Amino acid sequence: MLNNFYVTLSSIFLLLGISISTHKPLKCYSDSLKIYKTKFDSLSNDDFYPNIDYYKHDILLDIIEKSNNFSFDSSKTIKGFEDRFVIYSNNINKIKTIFVSFSYNSIYCFQNFDNKWNIIDSMNGKVETQIAYSFHEEDINGDDLMDVFCVNGLRTFHGNAKTILFKSDSKEIFHYRNDIKEYHLKYDKENNRVISDERFGSVNPEIKRIFIWQNDSLKLIEKVETEFDYNLKENYTKHYKLLNDSLILIKKEKDINYKIFNKSLFESQR
Repeated sequence: MLNNFYVTLSSIFLLLGISISTHKPLKCYSDSLKIYKTKFDSLSNDDFYPNIDYYKHDILLDIIEKSNNFSFDSSKTIKGFEDRFVIYSNNINKIKTIFVSFSYNSIYCFQNFDNKWNIIDSMNGKVETQIAYSFHEEDINGDDLMDVFCVNGLRTFHGNAKTILFKSDSKEIFHYRNDIKEYHLKYDKENNRVISDERFGSVNPEIKRIFIWQNDSLKLIEKVETEFDYNLKENYTKHYKLLNDSLILIKKEKDINYKIFNKSLFESQR
């Protein structure tokens, strides 16, 4: 069934608009299977990044060709060509899996079924300067299957980082979830809910949210957020709840030093 479902790697590259070029091929080598490095013929580091969209199909194909040399006994994060791309590999949900990130909007997921590598899903955006350095696995919905978060390597001054979710379905196949973009998501197993915590600074909103899963989507049911009144020079915390399918403000309180906010809904994750 999987063989019928998946198309070949070359075909999917064509569907994604990544054509096979005729330029001199990328040379790669592995150092003790721990540090993945890349060499280019007559290509300097300064030239590489502006042209990474031109070379990334070579990198992807080369990684898959050398995948037999990867160890899947535990998670590995490997940086290539002076951190210009990142590889994450592990045996996730008992399936060999590789993620390759060129930037926060250009990430590819490969899984191995029946000893064949398949490109499962991807963010095929134009490569930008922010690389998703951090990958971590977490069950985000309580189905006992691990999902994978890719975290932007560049955080804001207040510690926020763009989080990208590849969620596993019941067949252990990963899907990029473009509809889920909240910061710092975490599954609260005890209460069967998903929480998020965003911090933006003293005069910008700080927000905590509570979600539940409904039809495989996150539904916001409650939140608290801060508000700075420029006229009164005072901080407030506002508490919202979902009532009759609408998020309603139920309480607004003056909040000195965010004491009310910090105690509301759940303990801050950071």
